Amino acid sequence: MPSEGAVLTLRGKGLPALNSGHVGDLHVRVNVWTPAKLTHEMEALFAQLREVEGEPPAEKSSRGFWDRMKEALGG
Repeated sequence: MPSEGAVLTLRGKGLPALNSGHVGDLHVRVNVWTPAKLTHEMEALFAQLREVEGEPPAEKSSRGFWDRMKEALGG
């Protein structure tokens, strides 16, 4: 799994180059911020979100991160 600050390169998913049929790469920097301490308001909002979203889907151990990325991007 990529760590915070990691740059992921999605080949062929970027912007098209001018005057050519070539499509560039998309570079995505991973920035994750997790609050160290939740306020009562934040806890209430997360509780509301949990009610709306329900349980998270079970992770399939046979598929790795890149397999899921390819699937999400239609590859």
